[in-house]
Formats: sequence, structure tokens, C-alpha cells
Amino acid sequence: MGVGDIDTFVVTVEGVFKTNGACRLKIIETGKIVSGKIVDPALLGPNNVYTTALDKGMALRVTAKPTLKDDKLSTLYVIDASLAA
Repeated sequence: MGVGDIDTFVVTVEGVFKTNGACRLKIIETGKIVSGKIVDPALLGPNNVYTTALDKGMALRVTAKPTLKDDKLSTLYVIDASLAA
């Protein structure tokens, strides 16, 4: 298990829990679905970017710290997000 550097990913939100930030994210570039944890306080607000993207099927550009297992992306810890252009 390792921790990668903060990076930017374009993802879609496949599911999210507002109560604890647990989520499933699909990385657009690879099509892989990974576990995530949203630590951005914006998640707790109404009509936030995460739930909006989930509801409307929109892509997000997220800033996240990845964890790696056997040199493969395992989990993304999301710090910030905006709607992808």
C-alpha cells in the first residue's frame, strides 16, 4: 500500500454518502471505478457540486490524493472539485 502525490482526475460520481463522504468514482480516462472519500466540507452543503454531478450525470475535475495497492490506484481522497468543461 502506498500514497501518491496530489493530482487532478476527471471522474463521474457513481454514488456518494453525504454523511461520511464515502463514494464510488469512475475515472473517465480509464473507465475504472474506484472507491473514494470526499473530505471537502462543501459536500455537506445543499446542491453541492458532488450531488449535482451525480444527479445530472456530469463529469467533475477533482483534486485528490490517491492511495495505491500493488502500484494500482485503489482509493481517491478528494480535496476539491469543479464541474469539468
